[in-house]
Amino acid sequence: MAAVTGAIRAYGLGLKTSEGPKTLPVNNKDVHSQVDVDMQVEEFEDKRFQANLAELGSYTSAATARAAAAAEEATAAEQHVQQLHLKNQVTLASAKDYLNKITSEAQDAVEASGDVAKTVSEATKISKKASAKAEKLALKAVEKMFESKYKSLDGWRKEVLTNHWENARQAGVKAFQPYEHMMSVANERANKYKAAAETLSGVASSLADQASKSSLTAGMKRMNGDMDGAANLDGVARGLRSHGQELNMYAKNLKSESEILSENAPTYLERGLMAAKRARYDANPGYLPPLPMNPDFAYMPPTN
Repeated sequence: MAAVTGAIRAYGLGLKTSEGPKTLPVNNKDVHSQVDVDMQVEEFEDKRFQANLAELGSYTSAATARAAAAAEEATAAEQHVQQLHLKNQVTLASAKDYLNKITSEAQDAVEASGDVAKTVSEATKISKKASAKAEKLALKAVEKMFESKYKSLDGWRKEVLTNHWENARQAGVKAFQPYEHMMSVANERANKYKAAAETLSGVASSLADQASKSSLTAGMKRMNGDMDGAANLDGVARGLRSHGQELNMYAKNLKSESEILSENAPTYLERGLMAAKRARYDANPGYLPPLPMNPDFAYMPPTN
């Protein structure tokens, strides 16, 4: 920097020439004038030195910036070179892996060629077994087809091959049977109650006759002075009358039950007929007539 400053000073003062330094005459007035000139020259020199120094600093800053930019470009170029190197290494590794893979697949293909021969031999054996199995499967398929057809014709069988009129008749008879049975039970029970009531009435009447006879005998004993015998016969007569009255009451109840059953028995017939009618309707809601006796017209096959 000292050398640069000296050069600038020399350039600014312009003291060195090819002719060498100039010699001035010695004079006091001239000396004072020379001093003033020197001071002005020094002031000018300092200003020019400062300007040249600033200009040199700007040149230095620009050079430094260009050097920094060049350094950054060099760093970027170096990084790019490193990236290319890494990419080349990755590509080389991928190529090696691909080569190893192709080599492995080639070995597998050689091994598989031997397995193909074994597979063909096994396939030949399996094909023979498969042929027998196919026959069984075909047989099952045909059976399944017939079974499916049978199920699809189920509705036709129920509608055409079924005698709805006969089914309705049987359903009506079956529905009427319980009511018919209850009507028979009611009539039978009414007859039994009636017979029992008549029997009890006869017994009650007989007991009443015996009670009357016992009372007459007691009166005769009382007239003969046998008070104890008369009292005993009066007790027997009262017992016979009481028992006869109870039997007579029970006979009346049985007779009443018999009359009620006799009155209700026809209602079982009416309810049975209604149940039979309902059963016939449920079995044959379309009121289909009986099938013709001629089998050529009795069962009509489906049209489709």
